[in-house]
Amino acid sequence: MTTTTLSPTALKGFSDAASYDIHRPSYIPRAVNSFLALLNLAFRNKSKILEIGAGTGKFTEILSTRDEEYEVVAVEPHGEMRAIMEGKKLRGVKTLDGTAEGVELKVGKAWADAVIVAQAFHWFATLESLKSIYTALKPHGRLGLIWNIEDYNQTRGFKCHTKWEEALKAAAWEHDDGEPRVRNDLWRKVFENPEGQKLFGKLEEREFPVSIWIEKEDLWKRINTMSYISNLSDEKKQEFRRKFDNIVDNGSDVERDASGKIHYHYTVITAVTQRK
Repeated sequence: MTTTTLSPTALKGFSDAASYDIHRPSYIPRAVNSFLALLNLAFRNKSKILEIGAGTGKFTEILSTRDEEYEVVAVEPHGEMRAIMEGKKLRGVKTLDGTAEGVELKVGKAWADAVIVAQAFHWFATLESLKSIYTALKPHGRLGLIWNIEDYNQTRGFKCHTKWEEALKAAAWEHDDGEPRVRNDLWRKVFENPEGQKLFGKLEEREFPVSIWIEKEDLWKRINTMSYISNLSDEKKQEFRRKFDNIVDNGSDVERDASGKIHYHYTVITAVTQRK
């Protein structure tokens, strides 16, 4: 999404918000606990959290169940996704329509103890967004970014855990629409910008490797929540499905359990910085 309006690519690509909510993974506890500790939120009751690009509330759900009883304002511009989140009736969560730019007008200046962006910062990694986040944060408040990144959705240079996941990544990269995606690995540039460096300190990044067992069709449905796949024409999506089937069915190192589930890998990446 852009900072002031929702990208048409995102609007169309995430239109099946229910499928997104079902098939995208949640966040593993050890990554969440580390992330919240770096944000100075762990064990700090009633902290005020602004979540931007909250989507269907995958991370918001975690915040709402914490013993700290956070006060959360979750901002999301995509109507279908926001409706899913609102339907969950999460404790301590207020949902708002909006984007990153101008978000300080939604909550007030210096309101938030922390700002969290889960699975979305790459869409609006601009200086304008960073300035709004800076203004919404209390002095020395912290900004935290978190992603679940499957091996097939990694950068071109990332070495996947298996040959079949490498092949699936190569097939996915055949569909590069030029939109600002996490796999392009451009989101850090705003923090390297001299103006950005005036606002925030150095990023502290951590990685948490994860492997799970998943049904083949559930893996296919998860891949289809990627907007660069969901936005394909029927013909191109069918072509990608044929490649997917060939890779998963015939890959020499595809590991299956007794029930036929496939062993696959992803990484939780967190990045935390402090407002100056």
